[in-house]
Amino acid sequence: MSIADNNYSALKNFYPEIYKRLMALPKASDYQIIQPTLKGSVPNLMNKKTKTLFYDEVNPYAAAEKDIVSRKIRITGLNIFLGAGLMYQVFAFFQKYKVDGGAHIIIEKNPAIFAAAM
Repeated sequence: MSIADNNYSALKNFYPEIYKRLMALPKASDYQIIQPTLKGSVPNLMNKKTKTLFYDEVNPYAAAEKDIVSRKIRITGLNIFLGAGLMYQVFAFFQKYKVDGGAHIIIEKNPAIFAAAM
């Protein structure tokens, strides 16, 4: 079973309403995962219509990490992330601030982006 299959299976079991919404999306998506060209780097997400990348072309995770550090966050127990993308800012936040507990909300308004990340 692939990672995507495992993710969809978990989503179906725990959040069936989100699973149904993703299953209802057209199979052709406006978003594409771009595999890294540099060894040790992470994938990027591209809007196929506009040909724009969501993250830095060279090192997507490092750019997300830099973004989190630049925000000088003081309260780490309650956070709302607007947009999920590939979750790099979320991962960087949890690593940088060594978050343990709290409430963290991730809002992705575009289900096609969430489906691409799956």
